[in-house]
This record gives sequence, C-alpha cells and structure tokens, in this order.
Amino acid sequence: MKKVLIALGVLAVCLSAYPQSSEEAMQAYTNALKAYDEAAQHLQRANLRAVKKQIVEKALELNEDQSPKFWPIYDHYEAEATKINDTRIALIQDYLNHRADLSSEKASELINRVMQTQLKRQELKRAYVKDLGKVLTAKQALRLLLLENQIDVQIEAQIAAQIPL
Repeated sequence: MKKVLIALGVLAVCLSAYPQSSEEAMQAYTNALKAYDEAAQHLQRANLRAVKKQIVEKALELNEDQSPKFWPIYDHYEAEATKINDTRIALIQDYLNHRADLSSEKASELINRVMQTQLKRQELKRAYVKDLGKVLTAKQALRLLLLENQIDVQIEAQIAAQIPL
C-alpha cells in the first residue's frame, strides 16, 4: 500500500510538471536540449584538458626535480585559461543571440569585450612563461609555449568554423 501511495505521489508530481500546451512542451524540449548541449560541451572541454595534459607531459620529459614544481604552475595556468575561455564562449553566445538584430552599440561593446579577452590571454601567457622560467630550461619553456600555441590555433580554427558570419 505504501508503494502505491508513493507511486501515485510521483505520478501526481510528474503530471503537474507535464507541459499544458504545445508551446510549453516545445520550451521544455528546447531547455532539455540546451542543458544536454552544455553538459556535452563541458565534458568535451574537460576531456580536451586531460588529453592536453598528457601531451604536455610527454613533450616536456620533466625530470624528478622539475615535475613537482611544474604541475602546480601548469594547473594554475589552465584554471585561469579556462576562466578566459569561459568568457570567450559567453562572448560568442552573446554575438549569436544578437546576430539577427545586432546594433552598432552592441557590436562596439562586443568588439571591446573581445579585445579585452585577447589581452587577458596574452597577459596570462606572459606570466606563465615567466613562471615556467623558474622551473624549466629555456628549451623546455619554448617547446611548451610552441605546443600551447599550436593547440590554441587548432581550437581557434574549430571555433571559427562554427561561428556564422
């Protein structure tokens, strides 16, 4: 009897949450797709960061002394880069949301925000290279910087291909 009451309670909640119109149903479907898309994007980015870390590890060939000093610097850089990349994603989404009715004022605002984001990325890389110089040889630091740039270019190309102009 208790199970039946619980089942009826769950059914009542489900029915009350069930969209009452086709517009509500479409909105619920759109919201579900958006949530799925955001979750998939989050997982894809996390996977990319994990693969990137493996590539960096193989490319640098860190010794026993360097490794424990390097990884905290790398992790800090990646965390800060992720924040900047989140800002970039928000900028792209903002552009996509206003593309059809983009005013000159909104376009100017987006230009300024894009330029600020690019500046922040360059400042972060500059600080990163400075910190790396304390742990890595110049050759290793250069190799890592070139590797980071190559990965960035590949990601930029993928992003650019998806932005309608």
